[in-house]
Amino acid sequence: MVKRALAIKTTKIDWKQLITLALNKQGWGKIYTIQAYSDVTVSVVIESMNFKRNCAEFELTCNAKGIEDTWYNKASVQYQLDNFDIVDFERLIERRIQSLVAYCIKERARRIGGLELRHLYTPCWSIDEDMILTSKYKKDWELSEKLSDNLICQIQNEIKEQLQSDMNEDYIVKLDEFIENYDDKESALKSFLTKLEAAYDKRNK
Repeated sequence: MVKRALAIKTTKIDWKQLITLALNKQGWGKIYTIQAYSDVTVSVVIESMNFKRNCAEFELTCNAKGIEDTWYNKASVQYQLDNFDIVDFERLIERRIQSLVAYCIKERARRIGGLELRHLYTPCWSIDEDMILTSKYKKDWELSEKLSDNLICQIQNEIKEQLQSDMNEDYIVKLDEFIENYDDKESALKSFLTKLEAAYDKRNK
């Protein structure tokens, strides 16, 4: 039996109607599902109508439900009544959805990579005075001891953060490499994005 490829379920949104609802202060807060693909859904909600700027305001949400976690990202989109074409607005929506999905992919990879590379990470709370006094910040630390009580804590925390940043340089490099090369086979996000991009390119050749 041939396994059918998973398809994106798309609900045709009447953006003109949603804009009219926003203009008439109706339907604010109502959620409309735009697309669904495996464990990923993309929805839009009418936020409000900005009468001063004469634009309808919407919020897009990408939500991916995994076995152990949920990933989501939100973005505001505005339709300017005076100088925006519906076709252009729909293209903007498509591009914004792609950006939301791409962000979820990156943040999921960041979390997984952070767990795998946690042995390389130095938390700020683990940095003590002995570590600072053997670092390039020794003089700054000694000078901070002479400051008033209301400044000493602030300055010493900043020194700890600077040392922490230095100590985590290798972790940051390796985490960026992990995110760039991570092939996520468990979530449908990457497959969803690939299909979205292909459909967008086909329609806008």
